[in-house]
Amino acid sequence: MFHRLARELLGRCSGPRPLTLALVLLPFFASMLVTNDVALITFVPFGLMMMRMADMRERLTYTVTLMTVAANLGSMLTPMGNPQNLYLYNQSGLGFGPFCGLLLPYVLASALLLAVSILLFALCRPLLDKIPPAWGVAACAVLTLITWWVPGYRGSQFGIPGLLSFPIPESVQDCGW
Repeated sequence: MFHRLARELLGRCSGPRPLTLALVLLPFFASMLVTNDVALITFVPFGLMMMRMADMRERLTYTVTLMTVAANLGSMLTPMGNPQNLYLYNQSGLGFGPFCGLLLPYVLASALLLAVSILLFALCRPLLDKIPPAWGVAACAVLTLITWWVPGYRGSQFGIPGLLSFPIPESVQDCGW
């Protein structure tokens, strides 16, 4: 079934950017109905398969990282999206509609920023390809340390997702993951 859906989606996506956007939006919206973990367990293998079918292995790490971020951002809309929301929903006393309405602007802003990040990555890709991976890892480490002292951030936006956004050597990419 996944193979048939993958072929259909590949036929509708005209290039790498639309495919990346589609793969990122799948867990974004699915995580509103099921938990973000279930959305990732379902759509990351699907995304890996599609990226291989489209011969886009060089974007694999970047796309899976964005899928993970998208699932977490999309899950904030509904009480069942993540366990923290279920607790907040229960404690707030709000109905389902008002609870979702309260979080809707944040979810819409998140979706917009995800789309912008895909566009910016595509535009900056030639520059990023010239940066040695070691420099990228070092930059993420420095940004993580700098933002560690910013209240509420603790460096998370530059930590693991930042490190994963840099190219993986071909020997690792071709190991059959």
